[in-house]
Amino acid sequence: MTAAFNLNLLTRLNRELAADFDLAAWQHYTDYDPLSGAVRSFLMPTQAQQVHFGALGRSFDFAAWEPIHTENSYKFTRPQISSLAADAGLAVAEFFTDDQQYFADVVLRLAV
Repeated sequence: MTAAFNLNLLTRLNRELAADFDLAAWQHYTDYDPLSGAVRSFLMPTQAQQVHFGALGRSFDFAAWEPIHTENSYKFTRPQISSLAADAGLAVAEFFTDDQQYFADVVLRLAV
């Protein structure tokens, strides 16, 4: 799902800024840093290409495998979430997860 979301950025640039990304020549790549808990996402061209943005009247050159950094996603443990909330003057009121605990929605309240 993340790959489709990120690759759609190029489709939108083509449509909204009259760009001419060769969509077939781009790949999604992610890596994970366990020390920071960050998942980083990139789009990388499999070949060198020049992309023209008609709406901007500019062109940009991309070397093969030159990444565009599209997002960071951070993974936190329950104690880390509680600590971050406390640092902001908040406390965890509810913690909802999926069955595998891969995803959480956290309801925060003002700390008393």
